[in-house]
Amino acid sequence: MNLAEVVARVQAQCPSFVTVTHAFSAPEDYGFPAAVVAPVQYDASDNSFMDDTTVRQFDTRRFGVYIMLRRASDPDSGPTRADLFDTLHQEVLGALRNFNSADPEWMPMIYAGGALRTFEQGAPAVWRDDFTTRSYQP
Repeated sequence: MNLAEVVARVQAQCPSFVTVTHAFSAPEDYGFPAAVVAPVQYDASDNSFMDDTTVRQFDTRRFGVYIMLRRASDPDSGPTRADLFDTLHQEVLGALRNFNSADPEWMPMIYAGGALRTFEQGAPAVWRDDFTTRSYQP
């Protein structure tokens, strides 16, 4: 599964975001609420064969969706207030939980948890939801 598929899925299934973008091509200034999709971690299992000529292993990919919101105390926060968090979080879960890649080698995505990433005075509140998928690569 590639990152572009995940970004496209969030764009198509999460209408409450003003901006949905890829972490590596995100503009410097974007509208709120925003979803920024990033690769968080790629892991591989040990080779399941004991010889040097054959390699079989699981590839696991973790993607993060950063939900970025202006805080309710921000001036002119209007409809982008942090009370939208539950709606945005549910849209992301609905879009990516059990999402299948166009590549049949990849298993459906599963929700791996979320965490508050940033909560500082004068800065947007940032929450990250993580999703994983895996593929057995012969």
